[in-house]
Amino acid sequence: MCLTNNFVEEQAYKVSKTIKESSIYKFDRVIYSNNNIDVFLDSNWDEKSLITNVVLKDNYDQEYVIKPNQNGMKFAKGEISFKKYTKLQRKEDTQGIWAFIFSVVPLLLLFSIIRMFLI
Repeated sequence: MCLTNNFVEEQAYKVSKTIKESSIYKFDRVIYSNNNIDVFLDSNWDEKSLITNVVLKDNYDQEYVIKPNQNGMKFAKGEISFKKYTKLQRKEDTQGIWAFIFSVVPLLLLFSIIRMFLI
């Protein structure tokens, strides 16, 4: 299976666009990884910019900063509360950190063992 170089950027853009179109909240802006802001999310997207956050507003101008992912989409559609969204995000972030640790530590141990036998 071949992935394009900008697969992650495309996915973030598509999810952000879906959030904009189907949100029960007012779309305010998107924030890119380089901290640039776009209030339109239109077709001028350059395919190299990674959207890191989508900002939505409710009727009382309360801002909600969400990630362009499935949890963010659920919140935008009103399927979960913001409290539930933040809880899910924290859980996923923690799982990602542990997955990284458990994938890197065995490699480091393996390299250490190999190095011991080579010296």
